[in-house]
This record gives sequence, C-alpha cells and structure tokens, in this order.
Amino acid sequence: DPQVIDVSREDGVVVFRVGASVFTTRETLKAAIEPLPREQGLFVRVHGGVDVGSAAMAIQTARDVGFEAVTYVPAK
Repeated sequence: DPQVIDVSREDGVVVFRVGASVFTTRETLKAAIEPLPREQGLFVRVHGGVDVGSAAMAIQTARDVGFEAVTYVPAK
C-alpha cells in the first residue's frame, strides 16, 4: 500500500491524516511519519479548502525526516 498523508480541513482546522490517525501540528505529524520506511516514498494528498502553506508544510516535513520521493497529489 502507498504511504499517504491526507491533508484536509475539518471544522475549520487543517488536519493531517496518516492511516487512521489524525494530527494537527507539524511536530505530531513528524513523529508519526518518522518510523515509516523511506524506500516506498510518500504521497501528500491535499483536499479542497486547504491553504498552500499547510500543504507545503506536510511536504517539507516528509522531506525533513528523510523521504526523498514525496509526491503531491490533489484529491479528487
């Protein structure tokens, strides 16, 4: 299965979802993705209503923990 961070807005708050877990800060997102295997890469799927800064933060956080292949995917 691909590794995905879903970025969406719920009740006015930007949330980052990894599997069944939900995070609202960069620090908690970073802690969640640090243990994931790097060789598979990571997809950042951004849903409507999310600001560019939040999407970019998710991508940068993935790169900061060592993912070389980080792919932006707009949600359909």
